[in-house]
Amino acid sequence: MRAALIDLHEQIGGILEKAGDIDGALESYRKALAVLDAWLSAKPGSTQVLRLMASEHADIGKVYETLASDMKTAASERREAWRLARASYQYSFEIWQQMRGQG
Repeated sequence: MRAALIDLHEQIGGILEKAGDIDGALESYRKALAVLDAWLSAKPGSTQVLRLMASEHADIGKVYETLASDMKTAASERREAWRLARASYQYSFEIWQQMRGQG
């Protein structure tokens, strides 16, 4: 059930991102993360959940990267979007590193 809900939020986020609705895409991806956080609380250390979380953070990073690359966006907003993209990618990387350390 949780996996299906996460998948639904990811699909909606992807559709909204392609349609140019950045805020909607981010909201949908964050909803997926909220479900993942609850799932991880129920199954601490689950590699399945951690893998999905890492992927979700990378998706969020991609959305921020798209926003940061848009020259129509104000320079200050682009800088903030780059910062948020980097933070999302970094968090994704750290989750992958954590799983690697678990073997």
